[in-house]
Amino acid sequence: MDANVLIDFLHTGNYEVLSQFSEKIATITILDVIVGEVQELNELMVRESGMVFQKTDEDTLDAAVELASSGSALSFQDHCLFETACNLSYGIITGERKLITKAKEQSINTLRGFRLVYHLCSDRYISKNDGLSIVTKIVNYNPFFNKSHIIDFLDLFE
Repeated sequence: MDANVLIDFLHTGNYEVLSQFSEKIATITILDVIVGEVQELNELMVRESGMVFQKTDEDTLDAAVELASSGSALSFQDHCLFETACNLSYGIITGERKLITKAKEQSINTLRGFRLVYHLCSDRYISKNDGLSIVTKIVNYNPFFNKSHIIDFLDLFE
């Protein structure tokens, strides 16, 4: 999971939604380099929430440094996510288009934050109204989102 998704859920009071997803649908693993990007988050919080905290291995760090310094469009942290997903057959939770594109080129599954909320709704772990409330809070918090994202979320139910 990338830092932007974490921040959106943390800053809107919806961090527990990530815990629910990790517990009920698919385990969420958060790399140490991602936790380091998010001031309000630490290893203990990740572990206590039922998600997996994972240290980034040295080979991945080395590859990410090399790729990030070669003028790549991805950040160091995104390269760490990508390399870890490749090496361990993980999916990636992100809204970063460039990371999504690179992951798809390697047949790595990706999931956007709102789709994560949709899965909790469709599997009946939370209500559609609760899902809509979560998405609306994130849209109102994050200036990169707009009202069309709420409509897109609702369209998933059709």
